[in-house]
Amino acid sequence: ALAGDSVAVRRLVAQSGAIVEAVVNAGPRVPLSTAISSGSEAVFSLADHLRFFAADPETTAVLAFVEAIGDAEETLAACVVGRSATAQEGVQAH
Repeated sequence: ALAGDSVAVRRLVAQSGAIVEAVVNAGPRVPLSTAISSGSEAVFSLADHLRFFAADPETTAVLAFVEAIGDAEETLAACVVGRSATAQEGVQAH
């Protein structure tokens, strides 16, 4: 990044290990900082990962590949859409 430019910190949380493997194997064509497979979610759920990244000030975007939602309320509560004023305006417009 050039001086003064912000660096995008993009995260992927997928319930499929195959999706994570495909993204990682794509290399720089899919610019991610982190790729996590939540797998069977025996320890951490999709919502746990989403909450973690939503609270992380360095995260600029999160992509979730979701196959099934066990607890819809918990998962939706973990989603944060747009932290900046501009992003909030965009959310409200939709």
